[in-house]
Amino acid sequence: MLYHASPRSGLKTLLPHASTHGTPYVYALENPVTALLFGTKQDDFDFDISTDAAGIPTLCECYPGALETVYQGKSCSLYQAPEAGFLRSQTGWADELVSPRPVPVLSETPIPDLYARLLSAEASGALILRRYQHTPTYRRMVAAHIIDRLLRFRVDLERCLDQDPRFSTHYRALILALRSAADGHLLP
Repeated sequence: MLYHASPRSGLKTLLPHASTHGTPYVYALENPVTALLFGTKQDDFDFDISTDAAGIPTLCECYPGALETVYQGKSCSLYQAPEAGFLRSQTGWADELVSPRPVPVLSETPIPDLYARLLSAEASGALILRRYQHTPTYRRMVAAHIIDRLLRFRVDLERCLDQDPRFSTHYRALILALRSAADGHLLP
């Protein structure tokens, strides 16, 4: 059994859509709690999502208050889907399975308060939530994650500060430093 979360309720079929990978897929996960992390609009500039050695999903905030900003006041539906037709190792994240074809929904569970559900999963040990920490180690981890995503997703560093408030608010210094480093003045 696989899980897919969506802010849309009442879906009978999950349709492929293009995400950061560029290929239209239906995305699904084996862990329902991990799937819930995708129950509302968010991306790699909000969180670093991984799985620890015990298989517990871990969500690290990339800026202070990201958890509340993204999840508070939101609802979603958690859909169950059959595993048939899903592919592994297509996106670079081992936990993520994808299908290039539409997938029938087997069941739907409404989640009226996504934020409360994630806090409940944390309290039960089914989810690790790492709130933003103003420590050198945590900030270094976030900086490496954000720089990787800026470069990997080929974000236009000349325009992004005007296009996404997260960039101008939380990542301005990183982006300006990357712009400066990319101008060639550091080369012999």
